[in-house]
Amino acid sequence: MFAARLTCALFGILYGLALGQSQAAGAPQGFEAASIKPAMQGGRARMEGGPGSSDPIRIRYSSISLRYLVMAAYRVGGFQLSAPAWLDAKAFDVDARLPPGATRAQLREMLQGLLTERFHLALHRERRVMPAYALIVGKNGPKLKASAEKTGGDAADNFDPLPPAAPNELELDGGGYPLVPPSEGSWLVALRSGHARMHQLNASMQDLAALLSKQLSRPVTDATGLKGRYEFTLSWMAGVSAQDGPTADVGPDLLAAVQQQLGLKLEASKGPVEVLVIDYLEKEPIEN
Repeated sequence: MFAARLTCALFGILYGLALGQSQAAGAPQGFEAASIKPAMQGGRARMEGGPGSSDPIRIRYSSISLRYLVMAAYRVGGFQLSAPAWLDAKAFDVDARLPPGATRAQLREMLQGLLTERFHLALHRERRVMPAYALIVGKNGPKLKASAEKTGGDAADNFDPLPPAAPNELELDGGGYPLVPPSEGSWLVALRSGHARMHQLNASMQDLAALLSKQLSRPVTDATGLKGRYEFTLSWMAGVSAQDGPTADVGPDLLAAVQQQLGLKLEASKGPVEVLVIDYLEKEPIEN
């Protein structure tokens, strides 16, 4: 009996020390409160709030599919997720409060915990060989302007792969491309009637590779050797390919735009990529 009490006492002391260290490190254990409800049909997908925004301790996701919720939680692209097709048909509204001081990495951990708790998500990781691109410098050299910004900007590591809602209110230039003001966000891709444009004030080549990977749904690695940070605008026709021939004469596809406007090139290759494979996921969350 004495030995059992001593063991319990020692466990309590060790648990208290571990808990104290965790709290001292400021590591949030989860959302302070979280609600997940089915979204209305036809709603517009939006993501608001969270670390780095004007409301850092609250997130509000509207009409977000289960697929994109998993992608946000694990910071993977669509090509890195092997999941049943019905994930695209299920959309939810998420409203959650974060502990003060939470980081974007901690937010992703909280989303992972939320998916496990409410949807009983179970998954495993495996490596698969798939088509990829290497971003290289074109034969005539880069067409890039050094950034005048003094800060590090939005690093690719902090870039979430969720698609922003199309800013239909933006004005168009003479070529039909939307005018993207810097205040709209450095990672915003504006799209109007197939005309896509992004304007980056302070990007590294790793940042650009991350954005291109999202747009192309294929891994893109930086092989340019360029170490600086740059300002540029990239405009292209979404949904067309160079193989479309005369039907694509309204503008360049993304691969051609990168070469023509930035002096860079996307070279096709293959390589191993870590993929998340969903083993189990409930179609509806348990009650909030």
